[in-house]
Amino acid sequence: MATTKTDLSTTAAGIADLLNGVKNMDDYQSLMKDLFKRVAERALAAEMTQHLGYDY
Repeated sequence: MATTKTDLSTTAAGIADLLNGVKNMDDYQSLMKDLFKRVAERALAAEMTQHLGYDY
């Protein structure tokens, strides 16, 4: 899937909103842990879809 300029600006705004809630190092670490988890889950799901040839 190609990313368009609109997608990037929307993503940047979403990231800015997330970072506005970060007040200290614990908040930052929690945010990064959650983001890493979500990215890893999406990547693994995409890999399984690619491997199986259908959404599971």
